[in-house]
Amino acid sequence: MSLGARVTRTLGSLAVHAPALAFRATDMIAAVAWPRVSAADVQRLFPALTERDAKRAAAHARNSEMRNHVVLEMMLAGGMDPCRALVAHEPRVEAIASPAVLGTFHVGALAALGPALERVPGRVLVIRRAAPVTSVRSRLELEIIDDDEQRRAFGFARALEWLASGRSVFLPLDPEQAVRVAVPFCARTLQLARGPF
Repeated sequence: MSLGARVTRTLGSLAVHAPALAFRATDMIAAVAWPRVSAADVQRLFPALTERDAKRAAAHARNSEMRNHVVLEMMLAGGMDPCRALVAHEPRVEAIASPAVLGTFHVGALAALGPALERVPGRVLVIRRAAPVTSVRSRLELEIIDDDEQRRAFGFARALEWLASGRSVFLPLDPEQAVRVAVPFCARTLQLARGPF
């Protein structure tokens, strides 16, 4: 096991009992040891940002990435309940009317999406490329599509059935492997998954 994996595992175990302390430590460690997007990269994508704002955005991206790993380790160490306790009450999530197509980009603490989706009214089908790292009790229904074209087609058909029956579906908008649609974004091109759209 690498040093980085040992550090995130230790921070995940700490986060079960002292999340604020664990995430402060995560941010401090990320500032010196975590691979990161540079402020120059951020400014190339968003040229209107000041150098200071670009540095803040790069630091936020770096911290979010490491925090996501720590949240995963926290769930492995303590199950979903410690993670559920971190998810803030959000009336807009609890007021989502079904059927709905819900989506996200791969940014932030993705591991914490499960507890947030549990607050969506009704049943939610979650389309995932890979099985979760651990099995946890949840009212969410998972559809694992792997990297197989037939599994993706089946997942898409199942999502349509769920929507037709008045239930909601959650899926990534920028999966690592998918047929993509090029769309304009900030005078550049962003690749989105064709399925959700």
